[in-house]
Amino acid sequence: MTAPATAVSRAAARRPQRRVFLRTHLGLGDHLVCNALVRHVARRAAVVLPVKPHNAASVQFMLRDVPVEVVQAKDDAEADALVAAARGPSDELLNYCFFDGDRNAQFMCTGITFDKFIYLLAGLPLGARYAGFCVQRDAQRERALAGRLAPADGAPYVFVHEDPQRGFRLDPARMRGDLPIVRPTPALTDNIFDYAGLIENAAEVHCFDSSFALLADYMDLGPGRRYLHGYVRTYPDVRNGELLNPTYRDTGWIRVD
Repeated sequence: MTAPATAVSRAAARRPQRRVFLRTHLGLGDHLVCNALVRHVARRAAVVLPVKPHNAASVQFMLRDVPVEVVQAKDDAEADALVAAARGPSDELLNYCFFDGDRNAQFMCTGITFDKFIYLLAGLPLGARYAGFCVQRDAQRERALAGRLAPADGAPYVFVHEDPQRGFRLDPARMRGDLPIVRPTPALTDNIFDYAGLIENAAEVHCFDSSFALLADYMDLGPGRRYLHGYVRTYPDVRNGELLNPTYRDTGWIRVD
């Protein structure tokens, strides 16, 4: 269970050990990018990590094996207020947010993608993002979800992630149409990692730049199965907007532009 949005849990506040309040961007994809970074910090101190309520289940699951307390905040302003109110004199604040102010200008001048910039700020090589990524999967949860969404006869399928509510749609003409399509269904689970088995066993995986694409990027799916639709999420009104998309591995992805 996560703490209320307005306060760190009282039990956590009574903990004698030193804490690090870690501020990252609040998208679920950002939390996947920062998995190894959070784990690195958690080696030396208990971590308090603000997350948006709809991402809390996924982030808690992802980090349940390390000393991290997930606390809910609806936006950056509430996350900052939570940290300011709960942080004690012996606690440390690490802030890796940079989408405004002087740090944003620094980021835009570096010419590197945002995930690389986060690890640069943390003093870690980008390779640590992949080498240090870890999630303890739950096969029972994965099978239960697959039983609800995958074809009942075991037929091959295509896993597709898009987000029409935010205007992120994949062009059906750029995907194969001869197989059933499996899509994330929020009503069935609020934990992205429950989809790992469905992604792993799909004949093809089609995503735009999103948390699901990042999850697929961390998985060893082999060549010719992952399709990244780069035309879906762009930033035409932002100078060097391409830097706002993360780095993906060069191997295994087929780019669809």
